[in-house]
Amino acid sequence: MRRNGKEPLRKCRYCGKEAWTEEDLNLFLYHKNYKFHRRPYCKECHAKFQREGRYKESHLKACREWLKRNWEKHKSAMMKRITFKGQRIYLKNNPRKNICSICGKRYKIELSEQTHLHHDFYDESDPLNGTRELCRSCHKKIHELMKKGVIV
Repeated sequence: MRRNGKEPLRKCRYCGKEAWTEEDLNLFLYHKNYKFHRRPYCKECHAKFQREGRYKESHLKACREWLKRNWEKHKSAMMKRITFKGQRIYLKNNPRKNICSICGKRYKIELSEQTHLHHDFYDESDPLNGTRELCRSCHKKIHELMKKGVIV
């Protein structure tokens, strides 16, 4: 598996630990999408970052920066997204009119506040079939009634 004897197979980007053999690669976290199926940091650094929360902070910081740069792109994608049987589905157009079908509450067309698409039943051929647009409070009430067994 060694490519050339001059550079290691894997090197931890944080502590500099190197993997020169296939056995040394076991010191690095497995992941199928990376080179040699190993992440670019060792198990020790990963554990340290998990304990200290540094990895989470840097990841959150990177996500926030990405959102600042790409807010409009993110906003338009989220408005076209629905959840269908636990899966996220992105539609070509925004299916919401932002008017609750029960109480009639209206929302502005923006990402911070929008209606929930509630599925009364699931149709595999059309994910929007059997949906109602509900405000947050009506959606919550329907789920509470479903838990109590009043609505099936």
